[in-house]
Amino acid sequence: MSRRASGLRDVDLNVTARCNLRCDFCSVATRPVTQACDELSLQEIERLLDDLDALGVYTARLVGGEPFVRRDIDEIIALLGSHGFFSSVLTNATVMKRRHVERVRDCGVDVLAFSVDGHNADLHDASRGKPRSFERLSAMIECCKELDVRHRMMTAVTSSTLPHLRELVRFAEQHEFELLNFIVLGLGARANGVPERFPTYGEWSRAIVGLTRYLAEQRHEVLVTLLFPHEDLVPVELYEPLAAAGLLPLLERVWRIPVPPVPPRWDASTCMAGHGTISIMPNGDVFGCDLMRELPQWCAGNVRQTPVARIFRESPLFRRWREEPVIDGCTARSAESRDFSCAQCRAGREHLNRGAVRWLAVAQATSEQVASPA
Repeated sequence: MSRRASGLRDVDLNVTARCNLRCDFCSVATRPVTQACDELSLQEIERLLDDLDALGVYTARLVGGEPFVRRDIDEIIALLGSHGFFSSVLTNATVMKRRHVERVRDCGVDVLAFSVDGHNADLHDASRGKPRSFERLSAMIECCKELDVRHRMMTAVTSSTLPHLRELVRFAEQHEFELLNFIVLGLGARANGVPERFPTYGEWSRAIVGLTRYLAEQRHEVLVTLLFPHEDLVPVELYEPLAAAGLLPLLERVWRIPVPPVPPRWDASTCMAGHGTISIMPNGDVFGCDLMRELPQWCAGNVRQTPVARIFRESPLFRRWREEPVIDGCTARSAESRDFSCAQCRAGREHLNRGAVRWLAVAQATSEQVASPA
């Protein structure tokens, strides 16, 4: 079967919910490494990867939690690399060793993706909440360079990283990352309790205009991309700041997005969950995306009971979402808004409806008070 024959393109396989870090902005509900976690066995993962390969899946990513806390991660990596899809492993690098990088290379896994929260130890370690995290990260990056292993950089756009986007680009270039993906925060787990971690729309707009100008003026080998919680072809939170700054031609020149004939709208967003992408939890539960994992009513099935192909093709939930990929996004935004992007996401809207909006309202009111003259 040819790649993408089934319509399922991308799969996130969460091999564990355990993690050795507790980043406060994380939208994933993780557990301590020593805590019991219901995880698919190596044999179950092998069958699942075989099924995904047969479906013609194009991209398969090992994520978590922190994948390298699993004692059988070497065997999982070998299974991942033995299939036909483009494969990657996302890690915080703090529990990795050189032999893991060698394993990735020798088993045919395509890419190691590193979570990076700062271009120096002070910023990165403060964000990760663990001393020497940057030191371990740097060591694994050097291993990738030495062993010629492709590596990518994933950076969450928080209030801490937002002022340093240019420095992060230079860091990625210096360390030979092939791609730097800036990830706009989504709601879920601990992220729901830290409004101060979500930049305001005004802060975001200034920063993204500055970054766009910088990328237009500089020549970099690293490819810089943006990942939003939603999947609009033309993200309104990118289009609008560039339009206001008179920089719309840079939308295509820098971000490789053609300028649309009609401007995108804030009140309509695209969700491809269950359409071309799925996320499989450590216990085998299947969701449309990672941000849905705390919404049990949106679980489409479990691969321990039902083949993943059948879940993908026959789930009433996924069928409905394929028929209705456009959702109602937020219609109101201001310079103080912190939900400007996550409110464009199906899962984000549900989190807001379930009560996360309370902290957003408090955060916005606080910002307005600070901005008001005494």
